[in-house]
Amino acid sequence: MFVEALQVKGMVAALEGDVVEADRKFSAATAASGNLPVVIFNHAIAMQNLHYYEPAIDLIRKAVEKAPGDPGILREAFDIHI
Repeated sequence: MFVEALQVKGMVAALEGDVVEADRKFSAATAASGNLPVVIFNHAIAMQNLHYYEPAIDLIRKAVEKAPGDPGILREAFDIHI
């Protein structure tokens, strides 16, 4: 539940346009989750929505590397045009 709460706080910060806080909350969520690919990917989406494309691409690559066979992660990665 803690990981989900951190992600929600990261999403709220992203919606408010606060890239520093969004990055901080998603980084904390990633660490708390034990680096789950879906959490890393959610972080990437937030960065992409904030127009921070380089960090978003790096995060997407990291998520795909952690879950190379996950069709959901791969599909989403292609959907956002990596």
